[in-house]
Amino acid sequence: MSAASQQPKQQPKRERHVPLRRCVVCRTSRPQNELLRLYRDNMSVWQFDLKRKAGGRGAWLCRDNANCHKPRALRRFFKQDAERVAAIATDIRTALGFDTQPNRTNEGG
Repeated sequence: MSAASQQPKQQPKRERHVPLRRCVVCRTSRPQNELLRLYRDNMSVWQFDLKRKAGGRGAWLCRDNANCHKPRALRRFFKQDAERVAAIATDIRTALGFDTQPNRTNEGG
């Protein structure tokens, strides 16, 4: 039997590795395509990282959870920049088509 006549063993297909990142507000681990990445540039200003590849200190936020974009929730990580980051996150959510306000009905007296 020659080596050419032997068929190579079929290996089962592996699932592609999906990198997980953790939201700095709610601490939920999710695939990075479900999160927004902000980074602090060399001027110490937080900016949105569309390609998720910019250098500098990075932070991840849930893109579909409005509670993760409130200034009070952002203060733990962003400290004095929480208000500015909340404005950036709200602008991004609006641009991506997510509701900025949760739908609430005023029931009761």
